[in-house]
Amino acid sequence: MTPLPRAPVLFALLLFAYLLPGLVGHDPWKTEDAIGIGIVHQMLEHGRWIVPHLAGEPYLEDGPFHYWIAALTAKLFGLVFAPHDGARLASGVMMAAVIAFVHLAGRELYGRTEGMGAVLALLGCLGLLVHAHETLGEISMLAGQALAWYGIALAPRKPHRAGWLLGAGLAVAALSKGVPAVVAPMTVAFAAPLVSSAWRRREYLVNLIPALFLFLVLCGGWLALAESSSGGLALAWWHANATQFAVPRAAGLGYWGQTLAWALWPAWPLALWTLWEGRRRTIEPGTRVLIAAVAATLLVLLFLSDPREVYALPLLLPLALLAGASVPSLRRGAANALAWFGAMSAGLLGALMWLGWFAMMTGFPPALARNFAKLEPGHVPQFSWPALAVALAFTLAWLWLILRGERSIFRSVTFWAAGITLLWGLAMTLILSWIDYGKSYRTVAQALKKNIPAGTRCIESRGLGDSQRAVFDYHAEVVTQRLERRAAGLCELLLIQAREGEPDNIGPGWKFLWEGRRPRDRERFRLYQREP
Repeated sequence: MTPLPRAPVLFALLLFAYLLPGLVGHDPWKTEDAIGIGIVHQMLEHGRWIVPHLAGEPYLEDGPFHYWIAALTAKLFGLVFAPHDGARLASGVMMAAVIAFVHLAGRELYGRTEGMGAVLALLGCLGLLVHAHETLGEISMLAGQALAWYGIALAPRKPHRAGWLLGAGLAVAALSKGVPAVVAPMTVAFAAPLVSSAWRRREYLVNLIPALFLFLVLCGGWLALAESSSGGLALAWWHANATQFAVPRAAGLGYWGQTLAWALWPAWPLALWTLWEGRRRTIEPGTRVLIAAVAATLLVLLFLSDPREVYALPLLLPLALLAGASVPSLRRGAANALAWFGAMSAGLLGALMWLGWFAMMTGFPPALARNFAKLEPGHVPQFSWPALAVALAFTLAWLWLILRGERSIFRSVTFWAAGITLLWGLAMTLILSWIDYGKSYRTVAQALKKNIPAGTRCIESRGLGDSQRAVFDYHAEVVTQRLERRAAGLCELLLIQAREGEPDNIGPGWKFLWEGRRPRDRERFRLYQREP
């Protein structure tokens, strides 16, 4: 029997099984996905294409590139999918690009086997799974960075082509997430001749010029358009990027220590094995460059002023490439341990998902059914034959791979990636409606809209997060003016978000109109009307 990575059709099926579930069939979910959908909504409905806007205000944390692609896919598939589902397809496209460039970079640095291993290690990383299926600027940033790393890897062999690829990758990364996205690849691009003699060639240094030219032209052109559309936006965007950096604090270091340990698994132990296994011989040129890439990316991460788990995504690329290099040399005991740990973990958790779905559908076992109902009060389970069929297909395919797949050097990373894919596929079929019920703001937004008096000209808000402002705009066309950005209130309505039990402290002169929240959340929303 042919090992999975050497069977192109089976490998493609694994990629599709990983990428497609979760892109469609559910509402925008809190935080990153909701913010991305809100930005796309502003582009499609209000024509704010140059600078990303969220609920009527410039959103300067991101560039526009990913949301341009998302708006395009939302338009292209508008007859088939809801706008948020169509927009989310852009993440599937960008993730396919990430996978392709990681494979190409691994092949250039080491060989075809290591390129396949890098892809499988990347797909198995726990920190990528959910974000890969969100409307998220970081996904296009990853595509840009992967293209830049491929350009650097290609440079010793084809320096001219590599220069243009590097420039294009840097531009995509910067137009997706700003200055922090290009610091590491740009640093490594200039430092590569110091790290390894393979890059110490005149042709490489000369072809950094077109890379910088393309990067500056594309990013400078966008900044000029942004400035022409609204004076001061270019400077504001640059300021917002500069203020993302700060001196690392002890709390931030502790956060990253805990977060990276699980988010980068299993890439980081495999990457460490690459370094350990090669300790007694001359370090390969590709390994030297990747060590520099990991170090530069980690430094950028540590100096970010607002630690968030999603910011760890750039570390996945060089670590996955290093992890791919360990696949051919991984000892049999370690490979079997990783393979069967992945298989047993996926099998146990997958069985629990099936049991949970059965409990929701039938009420048996009663204790488990009550727990699901308690976690999402008010959710009414609905049986779906298509969801059941897809879940069965995922399960049977995974069982076939585990029971019939022959031994190969890819076995460890294949079993792990397949297990992650199985769990995601089951979650996005069997219990998707239950998850969506708990993460969607649709009912709250629509209830809010019904309680807004006719003729209301403007609504002030206090305490609303970006994701809440995004979903209220998307689901109900409710756009608020934030008191955090204004000295005095002028609107007739006031919307407040606070935690349950916290006082609103709004003072006299307001009449209570409405209160709402999602069933399980402690956050609640209250609407007040100014008394005449």
